[in-house]
Amino acid sequence: MRGNAELIRRGVENVLRNALRFSLPGQQIEVRLSAEQQWLAIRVREQGPGVDEEKLSSIFDPFVRVNSPLMGKGYGLGLAIVRKVVLAHHGEVKATNRPDGGLELTLRLPRWQQP
Repeated sequence: MRGNAELIRRGVENVLRNALRFSLPGQQIEVRLSAEQQWLAIRVREQGPGVDEEKLSSIFDPFVRVNSPLMGKGYGLGLAIVRKVVLAHHGEVKATNRPDGGLELTLRLPRWQQP
């Protein structure tokens, strides 16, 4: 892909930091990179409490924090930064609750095709 490697690194780091924050000791965090036609997809799956369905679309808004005993410190800016980074690279970001518990965040970035 083409873009700002440092911004992408920070975005992925924010997603991983959130996954760690909302996971209990011993729970797994899964990170996968896959190529999907014209996209590169980075998926981060955790086993935390998930997010209320009606709040899923707003977790990428600035200063939105999820009520959870595992919340910890923060100002609700991490996922807003992730969205800005992904959109700046003409990609998309999505969060879904996993059927067996936890949250899955998918960052899709355009795959660079050499001319």
